[in-house]
Amino acid sequence: MATEADQERQTRTVGVGQAVGAYGWWGCVTPVYFKVLAHVGALELVALRVLTGVPILAVLVWRRGSFGACRTALARSTTRWALAASTLLIATNWFVFILSVLWSRLTESSLGYYINPLVSVLLGYVVLRERLRPLQWVAVGIAFAGVAIMAIQQGSLPWISLTLACSFGLYGLLRKQMAIGSVEGLAIEMGVLVPVAIAVQAYLLIEGRSVLTGATATLWGLLLLGGIVTIIPLVLFAAAARRLKLATMGLLQYIAPSGQLMLAVLVYGEPFSEGTAIVFGLIWVAVILYSLDALRSGPSPDRR
Repeated sequence: MATEADQERQTRTVGVGQAVGAYGWWGCVTPVYFKVLAHVGALELVALRVLTGVPILAVLVWRRGSFGACRTALARSTTRWALAASTLLIATNWFVFILSVLWSRLTESSLGYYINPLVSVLLGYVVLRERLRPLQWVAVGIAFAGVAIMAIQQGSLPWISLTLACSFGLYGLLRKQMAIGSVEGLAIEMGVLVPVAIAVQAYLLIEGRSVLTGATATLWGLLLLGGIVTIIPLVLFAAAARRLKLATMGLLQYIAPSGQLMLAVLVYGEPFSEGTAIVFGLIWVAVILYSLDALRSGPSPDRR
């Protein structure tokens, strides 16, 4: 008979597998998908992600028999407000990420997702009262020094990096605290976005600016895949966030920006200047310090 400790280990193992799957998908599959659709506008891509994703989520909720759970969650005012906030955050994250791909600024997106785990650590400390050790504070400070250097080099804040880091960090925090399942919460978020997506798509069609006008069968197929490309990693992420600490999620999340950076530089030929190398060097030092400190401290609360 499985002990409570065995059950906890199994839960953590499943959570780690889900997180690795989500971050690996975001690091490699998602950027390639949107790069292939670079001729499509960012607003339309977000709208089509929603419209092609909602039917899939509706089927998932139906198969799980959890429409009642959705209604129960929406009956609680705190959950409604949390879902409204998480919907805004994930929509913002999607739009800015797609812009970074379409504008050949995937390197900046990668930087944002390197920073994101440290943002998650800070949120865990401030909101969830998760303890942060001195060397981890140093890591956070070095990371933000890298952001400051990048801002000086550019003459402005690296808004793509900061928007992606903060929006997804806050999204992860909200989803961890919600009293609703991962699939159900995502279904509600996508459902909230449906009217906006329909309005955007209708406007583009009326103005003759929609890619759907005269689209080939191949393009239609690619666009219809948007729901699958979107939902698979989000479901995995939301499920993992409910099983793991924010700090653990933060450590695993380095998988995604590493994949994005390699794609940006090695496949898509984005520039990687000396100044950029310095910034990334600082971020990597911060990552190493934080990770080594977490390992040196012995078994984390995750491993009870």
